Amino acid sequence: MNKRTAIAKLKVTGLHVAISLVILLGFLYFMLTQWYRTPYFFADQGWSGVRIMIFVDLFIGPVITAIVYLPTKTRKALVFDFTTIAIIQLIALVWGGWLVYNERALAYVYYDSAFRPVITRELNKQNVSPKSLKAFSPERPPLIYRLPVKSREDGNIQIGLIRKGIMPASQYRFFRPLKEHLDKIFSFTLDIKTIANRNTVLRAELDKYLQETGNDLEKLYFLPLSGRDKWIILIFNKQGDRVGHLYSPFKLTYKTNKETVE
Repeated sequence: MNKRTAIAKLKVTGLHVAISLVILLGFLYFMLTQWYRTPYFFADQGWSGVRIMIFVDLFIGPVITAIVYLPTKTRKALVFDFTTIAIIQLIALVWGGWLVYNERALAYVYYDSAFRPVITRELNKQNVSPKSLKAFSPERPPLIYRLPVKSREDGNIQIGLIRKGIMPASQYRFFRPLKEHLDKIFSFTLDIKTIANRNTVLRAELDKYLQETGNDLEKLYFLPLSGRDKWIILIFNKQGDRVGHLYSPFKLTYKTNKETVE
């Protein structure tokens, strides 16, 4: 390969990377503003689909371009090569987007001492429209309370739904507005002082949050969210409004207040 060909390949590959990056950043912006609000992206599989798109669009595609491009090729051959590469990248973008869209949490339901994700397929099995979740909370995604089982009838209903592949936290018939049950939920608030003192990273993050917001630690409630990738801590005021979050370096449960962190 002569120097002239190498420079031409480098220019075309650089242009390919730039175009792919612009498209990918545009998609990421849409995803982070519409599908995955802070802080849920890294906690709940937002990163999984994006990794596929980054790998194909910013690595595989440009590498193929660098290999197949030759300035001596005919226009027809170049059009065919670039069209094929564009189709491969489009498939990766659509596949990654489909994965992110279908696996995103439509809501987080407080059940068994933590918020847990509800995804599309679990609602589809119950013939429930995602739009109906907005009735429980103005938050995006909605934060919802799940009634505990209090009778044999409720227990039988829960078991029947589990057999259909619908886990307890996703069982729509038991959903209620979060703010109507704050006393019950806040009784399970984490002892954030004790937990933070066990981990310097969390301690630093908590101190930073308090300094930046000026909120009074004694007037806040800390509830865990069990993401499919990571655990986070949602912070609420006494009115039940979410006023912040902390990323947890370990698994959290209500038992964390009294026992060793898992």
